[in-house]
Amino acid sequence: MVSLLKNKKKLIIIILSSVLAVLALFFAVTGISALLTPKVDTQNLTGNGDISLAEPDYTEDIFEDEKYISKQREVFFTFDGDGEFITAENYLTFSPAGEMFYNYFNCVIKGDHALYPSFFSEAFKKTAILPEKFTMQKLYDISVTLESRESADGGYTELYSVRYRIMDNNGTFRSDLENGTVIPVYYTVFVTKTDAVITGISAPSVK
Repeated sequence: MVSLLKNKKKLIIIILSSVLAVLALFFAVTGISALLTPKVDTQNLTGNGDISLAEPDYTEDIFEDEKYISKQREVFFTFDGDGEFITAENYLTFSPAGEMFYNYFNCVIKGDHALYPSFFSEAFKKTAILPEKFTMQKLYDISVTLESRESADGGYTELYSVRYRIMDNNGTFRSDLENGTVIPVYYTVFVTKTDAVITGISAPSVK
């Protein structure tokens, strides 16, 4: 009887040791994988860092720059083939994604770096490098176009191509764009009936 109990204890110890070893291996592999997977640098999406940039000025009010004010600063939003400018007067009539992009670009133009992370999903923020601080950004010629839409659990996953120019780019928001350069950026957005959140950003590499 004593021998049987000892054998049972040994078996339990062996099983527990095996389980712990498997768990340790799992966490080691996933941890290494996370370390080896590079984060998305949203400031330098294209990898094109060797460009000339303006000097950052955190005190500048870009709305006092008459040249910038003369630019087209509203977002042209295209959804299912229909396009329209999003304005302060009509943005609440757009889809959740349209409303989100209106607020997103207002946030960037105003240099509201504290609010900026709220546009992204928690999962994406763990795999991305967002700018900690940026000046008011002279964005213009902004367009957002729906490229695809797929059903997802609780909503839709939508892919948008986004284009914009930055006047007097100082690199605090995007360090890989020359003044006036347009490089398409692709935003993946999870959309429900009432909300939209950015779950991914990508851009073509420039070498």
